[in-house]
Amino acid sequence: MQAEYKRDMSHSYLVLQGEQPSALAAYPMRMLAENQIPSLLSVRLQGIDGGALLYYDITGKQSLQTIYERKSYCWEDLESVLKGIVKSFHEMAAYLLWQEDLVLLPEYMYMDAEKKEVFLCYFPGYQQEIQKQFQGFIENLLPKIDTKDERAMETAYRLYRRGMKKGFQVESIKEELYQICQREEENDNRTFLAEDERQAWPEEEPEEELASFLRSEERQKEKNHPGGWGYLLAGILCFCGAAFWRWAYLPVHGGILWSLGGILCILSGLWRLRIKKKKTADGVSGGSENSWKQPSLEEKMAQEKNCPKAENESEEESMETTVLYQNTPAGVGMLASKLPNQYPTIFLEKEMVVIGKLEVAADVLLNSSAVSRVHARICKKEGEYYLTDLNSRNGTCVNGRLLQGEEEYLLKTYDEICFADVQYIFLK
Repeated sequence: MQAEYKRDMSHSYLVLQGEQPSALAAYPMRMLAENQIPSLLSVRLQGIDGGALLYYDITGKQSLQTIYERKSYCWEDLESVLKGIVKSFHEMAAYLLWQEDLVLLPEYMYMDAEKKEVFLCYFPGYQQEIQKQFQGFIENLLPKIDTKDERAMETAYRLYRRGMKKGFQVESIKEELYQICQREEENDNRTFLAEDERQAWPEEEPEEELASFLRSEERQKEKNHPGGWGYLLAGILCFCGAAFWRWAYLPVHGGILWSLGGILCILSGLWRLRIKKKKTADGVSGGSENSWKQPSLEEKMAQEKNCPKAENESEEESMETTVLYQNTPAGVGMLASKLPNQYPTIFLEKEMVVIGKLEVAADVLLNSSAVSRVHARICKKEGEYYLTDLNSRNGTCVNGRLLQGEEEYLLKTYDEICFADVQYIFLK
């Protein structure tokens, strides 16, 4: 099976030439030509010299070999790939297509980096035993599994053991995924119940707990101790007692004691009312929540930010010169933008730099509608930099020449590079 890559103005193609041209005109090829099967790469047939070429549209997609060349499979990645394989087999069965014609090689299995959807290549006449293909795929996959991801490691090894048994079927993959997802759901339910129990007994923050305790203590003291109005009432009663004592013509010194007691009670009541009024004004006894909290770090920073700067300090800052590329290591290649105010300068410090506009997949983001989500990559090998277009829709040009799919171009100083409509100059 010979493979090459071609592109026109807006599409990239994987081109395969079959060894058995007669099989391409049979039932499977007609089904692929007349129907668009979602999980398979769309294909069109072109006859040539008594044979046939199959053009598979791979625009905006990358092969698993390319994506995971320097990246490990985590559980989410492995789950997406396995679900894509299962989905392909089910859709092929609906169209009565043969499983043996499905190509389970990483270089012919493609993924949409944003949607995490997998698209497989169906090659009529391939006729390779599906169990051996799956065994080879898992053997290629195992060294690239993230060893820190227990779910991914467990799944890969379990599938490998199942693939070695006789009578392996695709249902084994589906069954394995179902069991793992069921275990994860049970773990999530246990975690959810544990969180519910914790939420049933919420813990207060230390500062809030201390403030609440102090407020409760003060309220209890105020509740157990007579207030200012109580003292005033006691003073009035004492004066009434003195008047009654005098009216009953009892000894004078008793009336004096009642009068002194009334004066003391009234003074004490007025003093307590004054203290309470002052506390309320200060926000202590009035129940203000903020008065018991120390200012947070954000509040302190906001206060410092609002502090006016000294005039000489602002003048010194305005006179300073900003140093560009101060931390750039010597000998590192870079792409200098022709529009530096619009697009960033790209420093090629990593072994591989992916350029595009999908944040989760690209190392450098170019905010242009013409740039693909995963547009191109630059790899560093033995001190040299190689540029490859990743099946972008609008292509990647070097010095006016459009790069073909999977072509690795050795960059030279002052090469002009165009990622769609975004222009750069390579410097080393």
